Amino acid sequence: ETDTTSSYHTVNIRDEHVRVARAHNERFDVYVGYPVTDIEESLASVRSSFYVGIPIALVISILGGLWLARKALRPIEQIAGMAREIGAKNLSQRIDLPGKTDRELATLTETLNSMFARLESSFQQVTQFTSDASHELKTPLSIIKGEIEQARRHLESSQSIDPDETRRLLESVMEEVERMHRIVEGLLLLSRADERQLPLSLEEVKIYDYLEALSEDGAILAGERGLTLECRLEERAMGKLIMADTTRLYQIVMNL
Repeated sequence: ETDTTSSYHTVNIRDEHVRVARAHNERFDVYVGYPVTDIEESLASVRSSFYVGIPIALVISILGGLWLARKALRPIEQIAGMAREIGAKNLSQRIDLPGKTDRELATLTETLNSMFARLESSFQQVTQFTSDASHELKTPLSIIKGEIEQARRHLESSQSIDPDETRRLLESVMEEVERMHRIVEGLLLLSRADERQLPLSLEEVKIYDYLEALSEDGAILAGERGLTLECRLEERAMGKLIMADTTRLYQIVMNL
């Protein structure tokens, strides 16, 4: 058991590869052999399968990946196409949720529809605001134009203008100019408020007394329209001080 040595060799016997193991000592030589042709043929078959199968598997994987990617991106392309078709003229349209979509695409579609709804509301407000502003400015401009045309006709007919008539004309034009000035100031006020650049003149105000005084003005306006305005203020608010711009606060409360 102590002097046995072993060695391994591959030899060719009758055109067949044989793997031979030799164990020996001083008394014995033992040789064991096994043909490896079958193993080599099996390995060659496996190598051939790899040479053919790996390229086929790669081609199938690439084509399958492209197909899956296109299938996954098709709903996104549909959503993007519908979003591109929605413009300022048709903001009322909404993106239809493609069938069999996952939660992420549904969330994306809902977010886009919500954004379009806000845009539609903003456009409607801008359109209404422009229409109202145009209407408000049209009236004083028409009055000023009429006054000027009347003065021109009078001047052409009599070659002179009575001082009283001139004063009346100028006063009428000035009233309309001041009215237009107030309208423009209101537009600038709204623009600054939207941009959060509205300057405020803050001062301490007793909110209870202030609102109670405004309720008297509100009651007068309500009475002119056949309405009744009741002011119900909490007693615990009496004496409370707040920092506010009284001019802006008056506009807010009276608008309400």
